[in-house]
Amino acid sequence: MEKILYGAKKYRFKGNMHCHSTLSDGKYSPEELKEMYKSHGYDILAITDHERPYDHQALSDPEFLMITGYECYIRPSGCYNKYDREIHLNLFAREPENLN
Repeated sequence: MEKILYGAKKYRFKGNMHCHSTLSDGKYSPEELKEMYKSHGYDILAITDHERPYDHQALSDPEFLMITGYECYIRPSGCYNKYDREIHLNLFAREPENLN
């Protein structure tokens, strides 16, 4: 049964909106992450690798939604400094293929 995200029929979904893959500093590939989360009853996964969005919608299927997103940083100095503070934001694409 295909799950409906919006509309008259509303369902509850189990999702993770922040994890990293081997495309940044994660331990598992996007494909492995999808299978791991799906096997644990998740419906939605946003892989939010560092500083660059990746389109993972090819991994979506009728029962599992991959969301395009990434983790960006706001740094007061504009450059990485492990002693300076920074803000981490997770951003999600309205259109999954939009990597800008």
